[in-house]
Amino acid sequence: MRKFLMGMITSLLLLSQAYSAGFNLYEFSANASAMGGAVVARPYDISTIFYNPGGLAFIDGMNFYGGVTLIAPSNKFVGATPMFDDTEHEVVSHVFTPIGIYYANKFGDKLAAGIGITNPYGLALEWEDDFPGNPLSRYVNLVSFYISPV
Repeated sequence: MRKFLMGMITSLLLLSQAYSAGFNLYEFSANASAMGGAVVARPYDISTIFYNPGGLAFIDGMNFYGGVTLIAPSNKFVGATPMFDDTEHEVVSHVFTPIGIYYANKFGDKLAAGIGITNPYGLALEWEDDFPGNPLSRYVNLVSFYISPV
């Protein structure tokens, strides 16, 4: 029991040292982005298809909602000596467009249906030809589309 307890305490202390390398674009609705994602409990519009599909019960009639966000990131790398020189390396410029498209219809008091199309992961990173890390990473692209019929 003592070994188990010490293992749990050690694990909890080491959790503060865990870092994530993932990313998520949470840009599925302008309203939800403006409210910091605090829209899960209340359906302000039909983007509730992504956040809380049960919210369709509170949306009346036929609705269409769509949006796109433009993202133009920039990154640079400056290596530390003695392993690298002090040259600044920048990524190749790209523009990314995460989307949120929703359609829903309420067919009476007890039936509502809809579909949502989003891409929560859709960024890439491409380094210049003279980037010293080219043997490890030259181009990375992660794209996914979620199609959510509800």
